[in-house]
Amino acid sequence: MKLPASTLLVYALVFCTELGQSMLFPLLPVLADEFALSDAQTGAVLAASTLATVAAAVPAGVLAARRGARFVCV
Repeated sequence: MKLPASTLLVYALVFCTELGQSMLFPLLPVLADEFALSDAQTGAVLAASTLATVAAAVPAGVLAARRGARFVCV
């Protein structure tokens, strides 16, 4: 089954988002040592990236529902 190009584009965008968040995990100990962060502050760094993704995804989803996914992706 061949997927449409727009579907592949959405998959690529999700992959890049998740890749960006996943890259934080190995960097957290280095960031914690470099900036003398507590465990709670280190967790806040990770939570902030997730919250930023949610903050961007919700308006993008509303816009996609109103204007169409192709409009939002392009």
